[in-house]
Amino acid sequence: MSNQQTDSISVMRSDIEISLRTQKEYIAYHKQVDTDDLDRETVLTESERLFSRHISVDEKKRSLFSLAHIGELKAVTVLERYLKNSDPELTEWATLCFNECRMSVKSEELDAGQAIVMSGAGGDGTRLRFYFVVSTECKQPLTAQQKQRIKNGYGYETVASELRSQVESIEFGSFHVLFTVLIPVDVAPADFIERGIEECNKEGSFIRCHYYVTNTGKPTKKVIAGYLDALDNTSSIQGHE
Repeated sequence: MSNQQTDSISVMRSDIEISLRTQKEYIAYHKQVDTDDLDRETVLTESERLFSRHISVDEKKRSLFSLAHIGELKAVTVLERYLKNSDPELTEWATLCFNECRMSVKSEELDAGQAIVMSGAGGDGTRLRFYFVVSTECKQPLTAQQKQRIKNGYGYETVASELRSQVESIEFGSFHVLFTVLIPVDVAPADFIERGIEECNKEGSFIRCHYYVTNTGKPTKKVIAGYLDALDNTSSIQGHE
């Protein structure tokens, strides 16, 4: 990270506790918006409406979500600006959007305009430490073969090597996996995670595309359980639609 003084300091939002209800709604919202069809310029232009008192909560919610999924520095800046004076009922939602967008942007791009303060997770100089959780489809217990595929998928000879990253630890639960990994500042964390999921699923899909990622500190069992519960409940609701 740069040692130069900057005008802005951004702190990853770890002080906001996200309710299970908001997590469920956020995951389910992916079904309402085709994130692959978002137009960057349109999303950024329409985001100015976030600062108007005459725009409905639903419209702001969609705008925040769209910003999160164009994954670029300008979107991070808008989301951060909104969070400084957010509508109370959208603070949790905006925090989720900010964090998702942040993880899609290379850390070096963020550092070019602002100092990024990492609380807890740290790094090793040119790489930052991230924690992320992936889980199995349909809450199926991981088999020994699948665990090996996960180790191989994120291993030295595959994604980790290609992206100059280091997997420090892999902790297996019954149907989820917690990774601790060092990722270079010029690699977006989302790229590392999603390429790993793709690698793991090459011989048959068993890892869900949704994941939890943070660099503010190792997630507790309670946090992981809350995320998995939100994901499972949302999947159950969608399955009955």
